[in-house]
Amino acid sequence: IPARAKRVIFLFMWGGPSQLDTFDPKPQAPDNIRGPFKPIATTLPGVQLCEHLPRLARHMHRCALVRSAHHSVNNAHAAAVYAALTGHDRGEIGGGARPDDYPDIGSVLALRRPAQGMVPFVSMPYITKEGAGGPPLA
Repeated sequence: IPARAKRVIFLFMWGGPSQLDTFDPKPQAPDNIRGPFKPIATTLPGVQLCEHLPRLARHMHRCALVRSAHHSVNNAHAAAVYAALTGHDRGEIGGGARPDDYPDIGSVLALRRPAQGMVPFVSMPYITKEGAGGPPLA
């Protein structure tokens, strides 16, 4: 019987460290492209992480590392976050919660039957500082 995930921790780091500084150090790239930290081996063959993530490196065989996500947004953080969290790319329209929004990535968990009395997922809104007034985002 294949293993089935029972829990998910989805960490979305708004303005967090670069992929070059964490999950994709590009050790074979030229000095001016690769991350500044040394890569370390993980328990997942062929995957290296930044030297500052040794505990995570020991558990990578239990993780899913997605490096293929992209969007068409040029420089609008709220719109890029919306695309990342919903899978729907609005392009340069921008972020901000609207009644016709696509569901948050956590809604996938709602497809499973939650324990009695438990909600399937929680997403805390974030008020951005981008633009005048800063739109709320799911």
